[in-house]
Amino acid sequence: MTTEDVKMTIAEEPVAVATDAPASPKAEVVGRVRNSKFDASLLPESTDPAEMRKQVEFYFSDSNLPFDKFLWSMVTKDNKPVPVKLIASFGRMKRFRDHAAIVAALRESSVLDIAGDEGDETVVRKNAYVIAEKGAEPKELIKKVADKTLKFSMYAKGFGEETPTTQIDVEKMMEPFGPINSVRLRREDNRVFKSSVFIEFASEELLQKFAALEEKPTWNGEPLIWKTKAEYVAEKADLIARGVLQPSVKKTKNFNAHREESGNSQNKGRGGRDNKGGRGGRGGRGGRGGRGGRGGRGGRRDRDGGRDNNGGRDSNGIPVLQNANDEPQGTKRKAEGGDDREAKKVAA
Repeated sequence: MTTEDVKMTIAEEPVAVATDAPASPKAEVVGRVRNSKFDASLLPESTDPAEMRKQVEFYFSDSNLPFDKFLWSMVTKDNKPVPVKLIASFGRMKRFRDHAAIVAALRESSVLDIAGDEGDETVVRKNAYVIAEKGAEPKELIKKVADKTLKFSMYAKGFGEETPTTQIDVEKMMEPFGPINSVRLRREDNRVFKSSVFIEFASEELLQKFAALEEKPTWNGEPLIWKTKAEYVAEKADLIARGVLQPSVKKTKNFNAHREESGNSQNKGRGGRDNKGGRGGRGGRGGRGGRGGRGGRGGRRDRDGGRDNNGGRDSNGIPVLQNANDEPQGTKRKAEGGDDREAKKVAA
């Protein structure tokens, strides 16, 4: 496998979400061992409008929305509005108790619009997420997104065993170096924390400024291994090319709106997965009672600390490699957030 092959594999993999379901609301995972220890209830109650706005803007951001199965199913490529009451039910939003205060905070957003009667407001992106470009193939769009996050992201390892506040603590640790788009905890197939994270900065300039620091943050007094995500990927690609590592074979893929929308377009009317009797129907894998439905494996359980919905990769779309020191052994795989992914939302 060449370096370019590895890069393409990574580009085609989804990024983990960060809300409570795929990347927004927080809930316990049904029918699956939940080794993710993140607990959004430990976030302190807040009345800060800036925090309210930041959290909701993350849910609808390019870093989360196209990888958040639940939220994307509501917004879709048509940029449909979502009830504020629903957003307020997400795990990370429960620390904000005043509905009117949330609405007031969102009215000041530069990227979201609020509409509707008092008490029944809805929120929507000012600019719809572009899920497809004319003449572009899904793989091209996925690669474009992956290339962007690659330029903006750092890899860090050495966090030890996960605690209920690890996600929160890493976010706080990175606050002075932000704005930060997301902090994604990486996980094994069984959802156990791999002791490493991907941190996506708001710009390449911020990443480069952080990477140039001689003294970077430590964890509980111990040094962390820091690399840009590009360096990490290049090293893995080199090891694979030399036969030192073997990429794990993944049986499933994490949700990715670019891939899903392309598949829907091709399958509609052909009896494919999007038809009511097929896998995408109400009783199928993508239906309300199926694996991707509200109560299914890919439903609203991953947003803020639940499943990452990573399908078979780590939370940020990096192939899980066989490596005794970092990657899981054998061929396995996973899925909030946010990945990808665990991919959680960065409220910091």
